[in-house]
Amino acid sequence: MNKVFKKIIFLIFILQLVISPALAYTFFNEENLGIDGFDFFMRIDPLQYYSLVLPSLFFFGLGFFKKFRFYRLKSEDFNKVFNDLRNSHKNYKIAKIFFCFISFCIVVKSLGILFVTGFSSRLLDSLVLTNCFYFLFSKGKFRIHFFILLLLYFINQTISLGMFGNLFFTIVIFLIYYGFANKYGFIKSLQSLILILILLITFQGLKSTYRAEIDSGNNTLNPNISTFTNLLVEQSSNFNLIFTKESIFFLNLRLNQGLYVSHVMEHVPDFQEYTYGTNLFNGIIAALVPRFIWPNKPKSGGVYNISTYANLDYDGKTSINISPIGEAYIVGGSFIAPIIMFLYGLLLNFILSKIENKITKHNNIILWMPIFILPLFQGVEEDISSILNYYVKFMLVFLFIFYSVKLIFNSK
Repeated sequence: MNKVFKKIIFLIFILQLVISPALAYTFFNEENLGIDGFDFFMRIDPLQYYSLVLPSLFFFGLGFFKKFRFYRLKSEDFNKVFNDLRNSHKNYKIAKIFFCFISFCIVVKSLGILFVTGFSSRLLDSLVLTNCFYFLFSKGKFRIHFFILLLLYFINQTISLGMFGNLFFTIVIFLIYYGFANKYGFIKSLQSLILILILLITFQGLKSTYRAEIDSGNNTLNPNISTFTNLLVEQSSNFNLIFTKESIFFLNLRLNQGLYVSHVMEHVPDFQEYTYGTNLFNGIIAALVPRFIWPNKPKSGGVYNISTYANLDYDGKTSINISPIGEAYIVGGSFIAPIIMFLYGLLLNFILSKIENKITKHNNIILWMPIFILPLFQGVEEDISSILNYYVKFMLVFLFIFYSVKLIFNSK
């Protein structure tokens, strides 16, 4: 299963850092479009851009797909794990306790207590997703009812926040899990792939229009859900709206993570010096030490990177970042970046391989894998510091809950 996830993640990197920028250079450039006052074109020439990106992706792939000596589960192993989980009454009991805990957290969040940061909300959504998998792969009378209730909450949250990427990739994970659990053949796998592509085009086509409608404040009764539903119906009834020149341009603009890498390469080192590793060091510190313990710890990742090294003003309405390659570049330029990307890919590969290896002893771990996979699906739109930050915090929460459950149920 890891092999499938890693291939999808690497293909996303290629799409957003190689193919989409190539379309921007070839078709959607300033000369062809000639839009006055529009400043979303690639900032450097193609040779300079691809001299960084192609070697960096190559070395990232070497690290990301390196085979470790851990036992790697085969397709039939995953099928057996899922069948065992489906017949587990204990899993259903765990899921219900989990559900009570999440319900308490949702109430606390609605009161504005504790859940005041973006990360804590994101963590709660990840736990909701994990609870969905616990109900889906267990045996109990009302498991589907609980599953649907949690799924509706998750969908409502992602639509309300306009986080269509989370919704899309969550559907992808469900399809992959369902495929492994039911031994999908070539035809069903192809059908799932077609569905994924349709959803990708549909969601990306909706995104800009949806956010414009929400910002206008024209809807008053449950505005986010009603707006999303209306736009989805409109687009489904007239699919040609997606394939206009304008819509394809904005779709490619949304996918083009190379745009922000080009901003970084234009700005560093001419106007901002290389960091020589301090950005990664600060990112590791930020991941390991909570801000309430060290209130003045150095800023890293996210908004800080996009404003400092790409010289862009961030309005907070969209999720943009300099990408892992952009952060690797600011350390020391185009020669250092491939080395850092290799180490980054190797680290992610080691973590995912280790998690998969543990499934042989603790099959419930497979229900937690989505919270480690989901950030990587959108990892090209993050940076190294942010991903490390997520992983450290998710891992601590996972270990606490997983081993607490083991202690409560006295399971091995």
